[in-house]
Amino acid sequence: MAMKKIAMILATLLSATLLLGGCQTTPDDENIQTTYPKVVCTPAELLFTHEGATVEVAIDAEKDWGISSSVDWCKVSPSGGIAGTTKVKVTVPENKTNAARQTQLTIR
Repeated sequence: MAMKKIAMILATLLSATLLLGGCQTTPDDENIQTTYPKVVCTPAELLFTHEGATVEVAIDAEKDWGISSSVDWCKVSPSGGIAGTTKVKVTVPENKTNAARQTQLTIR
């Protein structure tokens, strides 16, 4: 019985040593930084009536950027810009159906 306990303890210690040894960081891991450029859209949310409209938003970005819609009924112009503040027009046509419409604009 004592032999089984010793074998179990040794197996546990060996497993822990292998696991801890495999989790070491390398100098390269410490130098990896993920940063994303700051982008602010004002206003952050747009609401339209069924009549549709064109609304202007301001994109303030640290780097060059692009903007797109996932649906064909929502248009943006211009579709991109350079670092700084750019005015973008978002145009949504009249909704001639009874169905609610929703989309997200993607800034990249």
